[in-house]
Amino acid sequence: MLRILTSENQFKRIETIIAEVMFGACSPSPPLYNTIISYFCKRKLLGETINAFKKVQRDPNCKPTLQTYTMILNSMLQKFTKLNASCIYLHTVRSLMRHMKATVIVPDTFTLNLVINAYSKCLEMDEAIKVLRRWVCIVVNLMPIHTVL
Repeated sequence: MLRILTSENQFKRIETIIAEVMFGACSPSPPLYNTIISYFCKRKLLGETINAFKKVQRDPNCKPTLQTYTMILNSMLQKFTKLNASCIYLHTVRSLMRHMKATVIVPDTFTLNLVINAYSKCLEMDEAIKVLRRWVCIVVNLMPIHTVL
């Protein structure tokens, strides 16, 4: 329903529905929260995106997925236009990476590239290389041996 309302540009109605969902009007699910987070990301409402993400984290029946992290990282990277602004958002990127690691969510290539891009835009090349090496080791250790050879 949110997607239909988005295509019809009924933003006030969407935000009313989202507010009701956030206050517990229906049972949460990862696809529902991903749709809400996607809406906020597309509207470039980073504060609301982070609030929805925190709500997902607190809910014991609904955990963030790789898609959740990827949408948030991609949305934040669009705000990385100036060096000073980029470094402010880098703290949030680091926090998201810690959450991914804690919940054992392995990033795909796209998500990993977003994180490395964030460090690179802040001119923290050593950190970008460390992230790449750390995640490559994790991914390689999770793969069956015949895919590595």
